Amino acid sequence: MHFVPKLAPVNKDKHEPKERRPTTVRAKHSINHLSYSSASGYAECGERWRLSRVYGLDKSTWWVTIMGTAVHAVTEALDLADVDALPDNLAPLIEPEGFLHAFEKAKQDATRRGGEIRASGRTLKKGIGKGGGPNKKDEEWCLYWGPQIVNSWVEWREKMGLEVALFPTRDGEWLPGVELEVRKPIGGYPYVGYIDRVFEDANGEYVVVDLKTGNPPQSSAQLKAYAAQLRAAGVPVARAAYWMGMDGDVLEWVPTPPEGDEFIAAWLSNVGRGLEAGVFTASPSSFCSACPVREYCRAVGGARAGEVPAVERPIKINNKEGNIV
Repeated sequence: MHFVPKLAPVNKDKHEPKERRPTTVRAKHSINHLSYSSASGYAECGERWRLSRVYGLDKSTWWVTIMGTAVHAVTEALDLADVDALPDNLAPLIEPEGFLHAFEKAKQDATRRGGEIRASGRTLKKGIGKGGGPNKKDEEWCLYWGPQIVNSWVEWREKMGLEVALFPTRDGEWLPGVELEVRKPIGGYPYVGYIDRVFEDANGEYVVVDLKTGNPPQSSAQLKAYAAQLRAAGVPVARAAYWMGMDGDVLEWVPTPPEGDEFIAAWLSNVGRGLEAGVFTASPSSFCSACPVREYCRAVGGARAGEVPAVERPIKINNKEGNIV
């Protein structure tokens, strides 16, 4: 006699895969303005822009980014102190342990976002070089090079003799050209520029310097965008440069004549119209392997791509007429 086991009824809901919902709690379909980082990020890869800025899925960062944030904070404090404009909350950054203080704060901010802090660069068997170290460009690498970059900035400032530009405000105060926030519409869209430095040279001309702690930029578009915006605000910029932290000097001085403003306006207008039309084109390339939103991207077969809608709503750009305060 054969016994036939009595099987329990199958709960189909239990065994059938359920549709995974987006893991993010935020879906943002409006922005207040464009910035260079936002516009250039959209131009490089619309899909990464969508996944990062609409759904907030870009939570990871790099140790070198933490270092860059700290370098910017400390050099900002030093240059503000140079023109007697240092606020009390930044005073600890000009002390001997200032870089470590800024680095720890940047690390804590990144940790609160819940993402991983990763090491980039090369693995070196011996010592710490500019390209990496025993564990690539990790925390130890950043704590080694960061203070040296700050010292290089101080030495470069002294050698060049450039003075921090001061701009009069409506209330009779003076606004230093340090981490200067400029709000002016360009190309028909509100645009905010966060400009590292505006200096005045020995000839009384304004020059822009953008601090870089990573690899050299591929183009001078960022410098020309800053010059165009400052010109729109009534500040003529003669030339601009990227200051490369690992070299302790500018890459090259780039002339910034008004003729370049038309291209910048057209470029930003194209970005704005693309966002408003809901166009988010993926741009697969060799950079995808290090992309922080790779697992959500359909273009590279991301394992979690199904958690995010394939077709996106248009992005609303507020204050389109440039009524920005």
